[in-house]
Amino acid sequence: MGCAYLAVDPRFETNPSRVKNREELHDLLQTILIDQNAEELSTRLLGSGIPASAILDVGQALAAPHTAHRSMIVEDADYKALGIPIKLSRTPGAVRTRPRELGADTREVCRSAGLEDTAIDEMVATGIIFEAQPPNPIAADKP
Repeated sequence: MGCAYLAVDPRFETNPSRVKNREELHDLLQTILIDQNAEELSTRLLGSGIPASAILDVGQALAAPHTAHRSMIVEDADYKALGIPIKLSRTPGAVRTRPRELGADTREVCRSAGLEDTAIDEMVATGIIFEAQPPNPIAADKP
């Protein structure tokens, strides 16, 4: 990566010194890595025996050949997501249901933590927590 000088820099020679100078090391590495192609870099690192991979967003991960090869894509009608990456022969995991809608269990979770409905209502009203709203049947009938 063209930064071998960092390995002999006293600020980064040992783990305790790297921890102490973490912010400075982060800034230096960021300037070195900013223009690197993640796929090319991870390939070079893997070739040197260093475990590495580019960080992918969900769309990129869904499109990656490795994801399909590992049978990690879950599809159900209009729902498509990443499945379980760990494959055990005797106890294979499986995605059995779609995830619940964001906020679908907010009230139940808050009640299980001992909160009263009035406190939950106040937190929803002030935006501290989110609660899914039931569909509006009147709006659903409109074109």
